[in-house]
Amino acid sequence: PIVCAEPGLEPESPHNFHQVGQESEELDPKRVNTIIEAVFHKSTFTLTKDHHPIENEELVFDFSSCEGSAEEAIMALVSVEKIFRMYKNPSATEFDKVQVDAKIDEFLNKHFLQYNDYCSNKKPHSEFAEYLYYTEVNEDPQYDDLTLIVIKRKK
Repeated sequence: PIVCAEPGLEPESPHNFHQVGQESEELDPKRVNTIIEAVFHKSTFTLTKDHHPIENEELVFDFSSCEGSAEEAIMALVSVEKIFRMYKNPSATEFDKVQVDAKIDEFLNKHFLQYNDYCSNKKPHSEFAEYLYYTEVNEDPQYDDLTLIVIKRKK
């Protein structure tokens, strides 16, 4: 964890997607809307994280090959959130692993430009075929759920 101590800001002051003194940031509603719009407009979304261990790293998702469907928007949100919580740790080994849904892996492979940097070391899940593991990476704990509701209209 990297505690925000942004110079010139008081404790608990807003700083981008978190507050000074916090050690994590949120995938907030503004980012969620931007991701959804990127899918519907078939464009790119660049994820930047404050106080990221790799300074100035940009994580780019290219949704230009999407059809702009609600299902793709949901997959994009879940996939970006997965990468949002992951990070490269120089001391990580093959025993450090992150569980990922195989559908998310497939979506990331198509749309996440740094896929080979973060997701190329894979192992099958020991119990469930619908999951796999990314190794040699770590993941922040998930403190809240990303709950999505999609309503489909009848034509």
